[in-house]
Amino acid sequence: MGIKYSHNFDPEKILREQKNKIKAVVNSAVQEEATEIKLRTSQGKSSDGAAFKAYSEGYSDLRAKFGLGTNPDLRVTGNMLEAIATKVEEDGDRILGKIILPNVPGLLPRWANIGRTGVHAAG
Repeated sequence: MGIKYSHNFDPEKILREQKNKIKAVVNSAVQEEATEIKLRTSQGKSSDGAAFKAYSEGYSDLRAKFGLGTNPDLRVTGNMLEAIATKVEEDGDRILGKIILPNVPGLLPRWANIGRTGVHAAG
């Protein structure tokens, strides 16, 4: 009568499971940071918490004329901040969390090409 030993030890499975757990943590962290960026920006604050520089009087008047806010918050339509996305990817043995702003065609409305000399309709 002999002893038979068997096991289901699968180191590759363990590594995959750990990698997936790490990806989930990284994903949660970059999503939380993206949300913080949107909130802070909509409050008119930079990454260090300082207030954005005020718009010039002329630009502020121009924004008011078009019904836009006069406090700097990087919003014309809201599309830019809403386009912020997160991504988790592997690079060799590293897991990277990224916050990205895709190149979104039509990000601004046609009238929003506001230059120093006034408003210029595009196309």
